[in-house]
This record gives sequence, structure tokens and C-alpha cells, in this order.
Amino acid sequence: STKREPTRTDIFMGEDNLLSDSLGNAIYSNIKPEEVIDHEIGVRYVGKQGHIFFNFYRMEFKNEIVLNGETGPNSIALHSNVAESKRSGIELDIAYDITKHFNISNNSSYSFNRIKENDIQFKPILSPSLIINQDISYNFKNLSVCLNGRYQSKSYLDFSNSIELLDFYTLNAIVSYKIKSFILSVRGN
Repeated sequence: STKREPTRTDIFMGEDNLLSDSLGNAIYSNIKPEEVIDHEIGVRYVGKQGHIFFNFYRMEFKNEIVLNGETGPNSIALHSNVAESKRSGIELDIAYDITKHFNISNNSSYSFNRIKENDIQFKPILSPSLIINQDISYNFKNLSVCLNGRYQSKSYLDFSNSIELLDFYTLNAIVSYKIKSFILSVRGN
């Protein structure tokens, strides 16, 4: 079990300084510390040509501090407490050396996230269920070439789960060359 305190930004409702009303009373958010109980179990295998890490987790929150879809006056994202929330999922991390110069790696996670507030269940803001990162790279002496693909499933931008951030794919390429203690890189995203 662990706790997390709200930030100054959350307490001051996105303001840089504590505001007061016309009577001089402080205006602030009564955001509470969150509590979480985290259960995890995993397996790790490390071999000569790579590794496999697999992890299962379940987190049960009380007063979780979550993004609420609002921004403060200085455009910083604001948070609120939710009465009850649960997050569970699996994480996978694999790396394998195909040859001396080629290797592949994958880092993926699938999660099931729910918030319960006033007998209504919904998904947390900016919490996609599926994230996949896949790399293939070639390394020879001082030269490195890497191709990275990423997939992220849809997520939501509001508590009503009516505004969606659609799922997306990205493909990135990086070519690097090391000269003494300097690395020259060209990236395409």
C-alpha cells in the first residue's frame, strides 16, 4: 500500500499562487491524497541472445488523483479525485539478438482500467487499453540503424467517455553514427 499527495498545481486549481475571495478567504481545491494497493507477479528469463519479461498487475485505488479533462489558466492539465478505481493488466518485454548485428525488441501492455463514481463506471482519461512498441535495429561498429513501430489504442479525453482520441500508428526511423564521444543522428518520425 502506498499514498500520493496532490500537487501544488492541483491544490491551487492551476494558478501559480493561492487566490483569495473578496473576504480574504483562500480559494483552493480540496483534493485528497490517493491510496493504492498494488499486486504484481512476474516472470523473467534472461538468455544469451535476449530476454523475456512478463508481468501481471492489479491496482486498487481510493481517491485516485486522475486527469479530469480540464486545464487551468496557464494551460496545465488539472486533476480530481475519484472515489474508486481499478487498473489491471499485463506487460511484456522481449528482446532477441537475431544475429551479431541485428536485433528485435517488443514492449507491449494491455490494461483494463475502470473508475466508479456515483454508481457510474467509465474509463480514465488518456488511458489506452493496448500499447505496442516494436523495434528492429542494425548495429555495426559506430553505425546504428533502427526502425520503430508503435500502436496505441483509443483513449478518452473526458469523464463521460464521449470525446475520443482515436487509435494510431507511428513509424520512426533513426540512423546514428558515433564519432569519439559524439553521436550524429538523423531521425524521421
